[in-house]
Order: sequence, then C-alpha cells, then structure tokens
Amino acid sequence: MDRDKMVGIIDFVSEYDFRDGLKGRFSPDGCQALYDYLWEYSVEISEPIEFDPVAIRVEYTEYKSAAEALEDYDPDLVKEYREEYEDDVNFEQACYEELEDNTKVIVFDGGVIIQNY
Repeated sequence: MDRDKMVGIIDFVSEYDFRDGLKGRFSPDGCQALYDYLWEYSVEISEPIEFDPVAIRVEYTEYKSAAEALEDYDPDLVKEYREEYEDDVNFEQACYEELEDNTKVIVFDGGVIIQNY
C-alpha cells in the first residue's frame, strides 16, 4: 500500500449532523456559517474535508465580535485601537482587518469565527 495515500472510511454528514457534532462549542448561526465556509472551501479545492469535530473545535473559535477575538491574541493592540478609534464601527473594523491579516475570519450575524493562529 502506498503510504502517501489517505485510506479509511469517509462519511458525508448533513448540516444537521455537522451542527449536532459541534453543539455546545458553536452557536447555531456559527455552526451554519462554519458549515457553509467548509463546504465552499471543499468545492474550491475539489477535495472532501474530513468531519472531525474535535479537530474543528481546536482549529476554530467563535466570538461575539472581532474585538473580542483579537483581545485573546493581542490585548495591547485592542487597547491601542480603542484609544485610536472613538466610534465602535471603526474600532470593530480595525480589529477585523487585523485578524484578517493573520488568519481566516468567518463573519456571520451574531459574531465571528476565526481559525486559531
């Protein structure tokens, strides 16, 4: 057997199974956004993506805002942005752009999901 080939059993999961496998870690809207992103990514790369709930929980984290996500990675930069941007819209946009420069950011109604970096 060629060791470079992946072998095993592949199971296609429905949106329901995907959400059920990640409940408790992601909100329903967050699960849907992540499912849509991974589905589109799979189509883009023309390869299936293995559904591994543990790996997904480790690789992605949901936050209520980009500022909250950036706070986990660089609280000093968040403080700097807060002082620089007086209004919440520009502050949140600056935090989003900083995250986007470093990782994948999935925006949905109710928050953001980032690929941990």
